[in-house]
Amino acid sequence: MSIGNAPPPSPVLPLAPLEYDVQYVNNLVRLLTYYIQQQDNQNQISTGGTGTVTSVGLTLPSIFSVAGSPVTGSGTLAGTLVSEGAHTVFAGPTTGTATPSFRSLVASDLPAVTNIAGGSSGVVLYQSGAGTTSFTSAGTTGQVLQSNGTSAPTWVTPTSGSTTGQTILAGNNIGGFQNVSLSGLAYDTGTHVLSVTGGSSSIANITDYGASTSASGATNTAAIQSAINTGKSVYIPKGSYPISSQITLSNAGQLIYGDGPTQSILVAQPGFSGTGVFVSTIYSDFGPVLKAFKITCVQPNTSNRASLNTYPTALYFRANKRFYINELSITLFQYGIDMSSSSAGSTGGSFIDKLEISCFTTGIIMGGSLDTERFFQVHYWPFDMVGTNLETIWYEAANIGFSIGRIDDLIIDECLFINGGWQVYITDAVFGTITNCAFDAYGSLYLSAAQCNLSVSNCYFTYGNSLPASNLCFVYLYAPYETLYSSVSFNNCNFGQSTSTVVLGQYGNIAVRGRIKASFTGCNFNRSGQASSNKFIYLSGYGGPNQFNTTAYLTLNSCYFFSDSGVAFTNPWVYTEPATGSNYTTLVCTGNIFTPPANGSPGVAVSLNSDFGSVVANNSFNTYTFTYPTSHPRSVISPNAS
Repeated sequence: MSIGNAPPPSPVLPLAPLEYDVQYVNNLVRLLTYYIQQQDNQNQISTGGTGTVTSVGLTLPSIFSVAGSPVTGSGTLAGTLVSEGAHTVFAGPTTGTATPSFRSLVASDLPAVTNIAGGSSGVVLYQSGAGTTSFTSAGTTGQVLQSNGTSAPTWVTPTSGSTTGQTILAGNNIGGFQNVSLSGLAYDTGTHVLSVTGGSSSIANITDYGASTSASGATNTAAIQSAINTGKSVYIPKGSYPISSQITLSNAGQLIYGDGPTQSILVAQPGFSGTGVFVSTIYSDFGPVLKAFKITCVQPNTSNRASLNTYPTALYFRANKRFYINELSITLFQYGIDMSSSSAGSTGGSFIDKLEISCFTTGIIMGGSLDTERFFQVHYWPFDMVGTNLETIWYEAANIGFSIGRIDDLIIDECLFINGGWQVYITDAVFGTITNCAFDAYGSLYLSAAQCNLSVSNCYFTYGNSLPASNLCFVYLYAPYETLYSSVSFNNCNFGQSTSTVVLGQYGNIAVRGRIKASFTGCNFNRSGQASSNKFIYLSGYGGPNQFNTTAYLTLNSCYFFSDSGVAFTNPWVYTEPATGSNYTTLVCTGNIFTPPANGSPGVAVSLNSDFGSVVANNSFNTYTFTYPTSHPRSVISPNAS
């Protein structure tokens, strides 16, 4: 090839491929520059053939940047390397064959380092100065490397001995260890083993005292008792541990805890001996603390109460004060917790929170309390029984949730009751509140005591199956003739049943009898599906055999009575018993709404049968009727909408 009459410049281009040789590119740039200059002189580049070249461009691999391309008259074509990312190299692919590119190094790019120059067997490399590394000498068998923090580390030979007063894991609680004090840390020069030959921990793990999921009930019972006898907090690790006899608690405020009621489980075996599974003899100010484990027992799959294995009470805490239960589960015992008073003293100040409990006779027994008793989120439900024959026994009328004696301050909140018998059963003076609870299935609240003062708010009462006994109902309130009345108020509560097979108590869904002052404010009453012969609220002045001058008081205010059943009810919503001797009833019924069923005859809303200071006014009876004595000089019967 020639440009005009001038020869091409030298040197001649190398024969290497353009994409791999930078020098080749530089030579090409010089050659093209020369060609362009000749074109300016001759205004034509001759190739020895026909035609003309009017533009010359330059294309290079992507690692280069080209400037001045194309040249159409005169100019310079320049190729320069483009910028690349930090720490990249121009290399072939990591595997196989491909065009080279800029990339990061990978481990396979570097040869294996099999030796460090200057080292020998047994030495250790260390930093001896800025930018300088050195080697230690080789140690001998049993030696350990020791550093003084400023110069080269040295090999030393430890001697047998111990150290005291060292603390590890301070302030932590890891796997049942907390504030572990090592009073005997020993090293054996023969075996080179570091061991703790003494010391103490604030936690007693029952497995450290011989408890095991595979051990016998006697072995586990003894191990747990030994752990408790230390006076430390006792930890029950995950697992199911058989036990065979009573475990006694005698240390005030002692904590016994596990990994949760589904994880840490104590299982009482048939033939269990003792007064209780846990028996507390702490009669001082602070009882035990039980948290996050389960206590259960072995029962046959039977529907016959007489065939059950008999066990003592799960927690026998009589006369205990200020004990605390949290995230505990108690199942399948006849009795769950006995926290009543005894000859050892009164009880009170206890706090039971997040308890799951199922028993066959009584869940919790309490009484003789001179301080607040608090129950939060207690669920009395057929735990460990669902789908078995044991449910038949659970739903018998003999099964009571809370059996309550004298309590000076009772707080029950956010609890759930589903069982066959009474759910809250009060037999002595109680002062307190029941709030935000659900009473489901059968008998709900029973009170038979004088001098009570109880407030029930935001609770739900319902049942949808046949009652196991004819004397069960939603609420039964009775106070014998004594100097002071019992007062019970219900606020914003709901009462409802869902099937017509319910056999209600002899007095109806709600019975108020004797020296009782009961009030229902802002409550809803629903008897959908109820048998037509049932009364809903029954008021009676009866105060007991040979008791006279007794008056029962009932207030219904701003309540809503409704039914979506087509049953023609033959008995009223509210029924007051006629006066008997000197026993009377007084009804105050104001501002209530009675909505009739969609089909069928609504029947009677209120049947007033005693003229003793009653007030029935400003109610909306709709199509219901209202009956009252023709002569009622001692009562106020104001206009009611119908």
